[in-house]
Amino acid sequence: VLFHNVLHVPALASNLLCVYALMTKGGFVLEGRDHTLSFRKDGRVVMTASVNERNTGYLNGKTAVSHAANAAAPAPVPLKLWHQRFCHRDPDAIRAMAKSGAVTGLRISGSGSVSGVCVHCLAGKQKRNPIPRGPRPRRDSPLRIVHFDLKGPLPRSREGYYYWALGVDDHS
Repeated sequence: VLFHNVLHVPALASNLLCVYALMTKGGFVLEGRDHTLSFRKDGRVVMTASVNERNTGYLNGKTAVSHAANAAAPAPVPLKLWHQRFCHRDPDAIRAMAKSGAVTGLRISGSGSVSGVCVHCLAGKQKRNPIPRGPRPRRDSPLRIVHFDLKGPLPRSREGYYYWALGVDDHS
């Protein structure tokens, strides 16, 4: 059986397979009987899986590794995408990692520059006004600002209530 659009992770101890994806995208029909799952396509059984006592299915067979998969290399990716993947790291640092070989598979495509403004970096570098020290003046008249805390849901009270609220007038 040949699978398309899969992610191959050689270091993973087990293979993961989405049965739902096989049925919806691959056209497989699933039959289960006596701790065995049969995957049918076009009326014939193309693969089987054994199910253990913890209801975990394991495909019967071995993964055939082709020489093309062994020679595969990650495709180059634009620096802007590497910038996002590395939690908005400085583009010069990412270029240095690629140049020194510090990260396996880090290949930058295109001009190697980040064009435009990174909105997320700008938001992270913005400063806000400092928190004022000491008490601030209270409001000059009642009910201009009222602060509320709501607690709940709580176990039902004898009166049938699930919440309680506390209100404090900023004037008081």
